[in-house]
Amino acid sequence: YFSNAAGQKIGTVWEGQQIYIAVKDPEKGACGIDEFTADLVIFDFKTGAYLGYQTDSETATTLQNVVFREMGGIGSGLYFWVKESKSNTKVSIQVGSRESFTDVPYGQTHILGKISPGGTWAWAEGAWEYVDENVLAGIGTAITASTVTITGDVPAIVKLPQDRQTARVSFEGFTAGPGLVKPDEIAGRFENMDTLVLIVADKTDERNIDQDQVKIVDTVGKLTVTPSRISYGCGPACSNIIVKIEDKDENLNCNEIEYVPFFVIVNPGSWNPQTPSSSSINNFCSLMLRGSYAGEAGSDLNQPIRWYNIYDEPVQVQTASSGGVWSRWILYPQSWLSSKYQLPAGISVGRALFFAAETSVDSGVFEFNFGNIEELQ
Repeated sequence: YFSNAAGQKIGTVWEGQQIYIAVKDPEKGACGIDEFTADLVIFDFKTGAYLGYQTDSETATTLQNVVFREMGGIGSGLYFWVKESKSNTKVSIQVGSRESFTDVPYGQTHILGKISPGGTWAWAEGAWEYVDENVLAGIGTAITASTVTITGDVPAIVKLPQDRQTARVSFEGFTAGPGLVKPDEIAGRFENMDTLVLIVADKTDERNIDQDQVKIVDTVGKLTVTPSRISYGCGPACSNIIVKIEDKDENLNCNEIEYVPFFVIVNPGSWNPQTPSSSSINNFCSLMLRGSYAGEAGSDLNQPIRWYNIYDEPVQVQTASSGGVWSRWILYPQSWLSSKYQLPAGISVGRALFFAAETSVDSGVFEFNFGNIEELQ
C-alpha cells in the first residue's frame, strides 16, 4: 500500500509530496523473514505516467525483483521498498514537482517528480491527453515530432470537437513552439484528482498479490480582487489593485516561493473579432484554444494552452517606455487601448497573462499587485 515514512497507509497525496511503498505481512514477520523480493507496478490511469527503470523506462513498465525489507522492528511484519538487499534506505517517491524553482516563470511548469535514491528508477511518460478534433482543421499544427505515437485518427494535433470526436494522444517527445518553451521536449505530469494505482506481486509466494490506490488532492481555489470597485481620477489616493489567489494544491514545495499563472480579460465576449489584423480571441475559451494574438504574423498564435506551456510567455510586444515584454496578448478594439503595448505595425494589444508570487514559503497564497488604476492604464 501507499504509505508515509512511518508505514501508515494513506488514501490521498498532495502533489509534490514524498510517499513510500509498504507491505504488511504478519506471517512473514512471525517466521523471521527480514526481506523478500516482489514485482511492482505504479501508474496513473489518466496521464499515462508510470514508474520504470531509469535506463529503459520506455519499455520497463514493471519493476521486477525489487526488495522489501522489514523495517518496523523484528517480527513486526512491516516491510518497506528499499534501495537494495540488506539496505535500510527506503525508496521515496515524489508525486509531482516543478521543472525549476529558480527559473520564473517557465521553470514553474509541473513535472512528474523524482525518485530517491536516484539512478535506478524514474517516472516515465505522463504526457497523455484526450485531445478533441476538428475546429482548427486546415491551419496546421504548432507541435511537431519526428516520431509520434497517436491512438486513433488525428490529422492535426490542435483540433477541437467540431464533430464531437476525441483521441488519446501522447505529447511526450513533441516540441512546442513558437515561444520560449524549455526544454523543447514536452515531459509528463500529474493532475489533481488523478488516481495512482499500485500492484505488488510477491516473488517468493505467488499467492501474495495486492493492489492499492491513492488520490491526488484537489482543493477549491479562491480568487479575490481588491478593491472590489475602483474610480478614475483619484490619483495617488487610489488603492492598489491586488489579485489574491488561495490555492493550497499549488504549494508543491514547503521550502520554495512558487508562482501561479492567471489571466485578465476585459469584458470578455463583448466585442467582435478585430480587423484589419485577424484574431478570433475575445473570451477565455478562445484564448485557451488559440494561445495569444501573435502580432507580426497578423493572426493568432494557434497554439492551445496546455500544462506544458501554461507558464510560457510566447509572444514579445514592444512597450512605449522600454524594451519588449513577453506574455500572451489579446487584440481588443483599438479605441479601448493606450499605446503602452504596441506591435511594430502600430497596433495596440492588451496583456492577458500574469504570474502571482507566493506570499511566503508553504503558504499556498499567491498575490500580484497591479498598482493603482492610474498606473494600470
